[in-house]
Amino acid sequence: MKKKTSFIKMIQLWGIIILITISVCIIALDIGISYHDFKSRAKQTRADYISRQKQMIKHEVDRVVNMINHEKTQSEVLTKSKIKSRVYEAYSIAQNIYQQNKTAKTRHEIQKMILDALRPIRFEHGSGYYFATRLDGIEILFSDKPEIEGLNLLDLQDTRGQYVIKDTIEIARQSGEGFYEYRWTKPDAAGNDFKKISFIKRFEPFDWFIGTGLYVDDIENGIKSGILSAISRIRFGKEGYIFVNRLNGDALVSNGKIFSGTKKLWEVFNKNPEKTKNIFKKACRAALTPDGDYINYSWMKLTDSDKESPKVSYIYGIPDLQWLVGAGVYLDDVEADIAVMHTKLNNQIKERLLYSTLIIVAVLAIFLFLFNLIIRWFNELDRIAKNANKMLQDRIHDRQALLDEREQLFVTIRSIGDGVITT
Repeated sequence: MKKKTSFIKMIQLWGIIILITISVCIIALDIGISYHDFKSRAKQTRADYISRQKQMIKHEVDRVVNMINHEKTQSEVLTKSKIKSRVYEAYSIAQNIYQQNKTAKTRHEIQKMILDALRPIRFEHGSGYYFATRLDGIEILFSDKPEIEGLNLLDLQDTRGQYVIKDTIEIARQSGEGFYEYRWTKPDAAGNDFKKISFIKRFEPFDWFIGTGLYVDDIENGIKSGILSAISRIRFGKEGYIFVNRLNGDALVSNGKIFSGTKKLWEVFNKNPEKTKNIFKKACRAALTPDGDYINYSWMKLTDSDKESPKVSYIYGIPDLQWLVGAGVYLDDVEADIAVMHTKLNNQIKERLLYSTLIIVAVLAIFLFLFNLIIRWFNELDRIAKNANKMLQDRIHDRQALLDEREQLFVTIRSIGDGVITT
């Protein structure tokens, strides 16, 4: 009986252990799958975030570059319109003087009158002046450098190897008028490598062409202040802004501030000059890439200047202006979203553990109830079997007792019979 009781208890114990083990394995597997799924989603979230942010900063930089190019184009169109109008004015002055004096004065006198009328005219803050050249290459008017008047300049080349006078003579002969871009000297400035846009028009009575031009850097300086001011006001995303530097390292715009352009980037952000220089070198290499490029580095946050965070920036170069334009985004901003996801997962797992524990307790309770019910049922069957067996044994015993009595009676009767016969 004791062995039977011990065996039943052992089965009950092993049943509980197996149920708990299976439940723990299922819960552990579920938690493992949940964390694996979380890591996969976190990785994908980071990748998607970085991809979206890179697209955003590229879009913002491209938009600014397009704005700059549009302003440059509009400014050049306006400049061309201005110089063409100035040449037409000079042509009208020359034509008027010629028409009024062609019958009364000699060609030499009329030429002198025209040149004397055009020589003192200045415009565009003194950088604009007139020049006139004969179609044989003799310079007859050059207001900025009168010492070259009278010289044959057919073989004159600019710093890029263009034959300026030959080319403009060709325009005058072929088209009568037209625009021409080249490198030239500039009034009150040292050097001879200033990009210039000129317009010339042929003056048929003397086989001259009269022209004037404006310097590209003057055009650019005229639009730079307005563009930089507009760029400084651009904001996007959480902490997004556009920065602009010269390719020589001069800081122009950063984080909404316009700089004078006389200080290097590492002088403005001087907390770690060497690191800033190295970042700028990477930015320059990206700017010299035809379609721009991304660079990765760490930089201080606007909201926390004492902390550096990983950052990616898109850089695009504008060689005509010697500018690089860029925008960046901090890569750890997504970690706050991932932390929220992690907290939410932990809360879900806690809820699952609580519900799982309740379910395990309920299952164990049901198991014990059913097990005890089955044991009672088996015990009842055992009791019935025992009773039936006892009844059968009792019947067999009673039958045997009856047979014994009959046998005893038979023996007694035989004994009586033997006694009678003897007598």
